[in-house]
Amino acid sequence: LNTYQDTCLNQSLLANPTKDNRLVEIIGDPDSAADNYYLEFVGGAWTETVNPTVDVEINATTMPHRLYINNQGQWQFGPINYTDRLVGDDESNPVPSFVGKTINCSFYYNNRLGFLSESNVILSQARDIYNFFGRSQLAVIDSDPIDINANSTRPVELYEVVTQPQGILLFGTRQQFWLSAPETGVLTPTRSIIKPISSYESDIRVSPLDLGTTIGFVSRTPDYSKLMIMEGKGQEVDPAVVEISKVVTGWL
Repeated sequence: LNTYQDTCLNQSLLANPTKDNRLVEIIGDPDSAADNYYLEFVGGAWTETVNPTVDVEINATTMPHRLYINNQGQWQFGPINYTDRLVGDDESNPVPSFVGKTINCSFYYNNRLGFLSESNVILSQARDIYNFFGRSQLAVIDSDPIDINANSTRPVELYEVVTQPQGILLFGTRQQFWLSAPETGVLTPTRSIIKPISSYESDIRVSPLDLGTTIGFVSRTPDYSKLMIMEGKGQEVDPAVVEISKVVTGWL
C-alpha cells in the first residue's frame, strides 16, 4: 500500500484509474527541481500538463502583429494567437528569452518563425510557427523551439539576419555570427551552434542586403562609413569580407 496527495516520487506509483482532472507533481529527485513534471488524469489516462501556478500565455498585444487575408477574403491586421504553454513550468519548459525584452527582427526559416532579441536567437516549433514552448517536459525533440545565445567577449545586439540554405547569418552591432547545425544541416535544439565569423561595427539603421552570391552591409567608423561585401567560403570556413568602398575612403 502506498499513499500520496499532491506530489509523488514516480509515475509508476500513481493510481489508475483515479478521479478525473486530478493533478499530481512528479518530483523525481527530491534534491533537484529540474526534473519535476506534472500529470493530470484525463480521459482514463495520466497525461502531461502545466504547473497551475505559472503563466501560460504570451502577451500577443506586445508581440509582432500580422497582415493577412481573413475568411471573408479581406485584408486584416492584428495580433497573432500564439500557442499557450501546455506542459511544464519555468524550469522544465521556460518562456522564450524575448519575453520582457525588445524584439529587433523577425524572420522565417525552414518552417520556423524566428526572432532576434538582444544577443538571443529564438526559433518556434517546426511546422507550428506560433508555438514557442516545448511539447513535452520529459524530453527534447528535434522539432522543439530553439533558443540560443550568441556568446561573445563584447556586448552584442543582434538586429538582422540573412538566411542561407546551410544556416543563418546573424548581424550584430559589433560582430557577425553564423548559426548552423554542422553535423546534420538541420537546426534542432540540441545540434544548433552559433560561432563568430567577423568583428565589424555595423549600422543598425541599414539592413544587410543579399546580393545573390555575396552579402553587402554597412560598417562604420567615428568619421565615415564603409561598404563591405561578405562572400562565403563553405560550411566550415569563415567568409571573406572585403571593403569595396576603400577606393573612396572617408568620402561616405
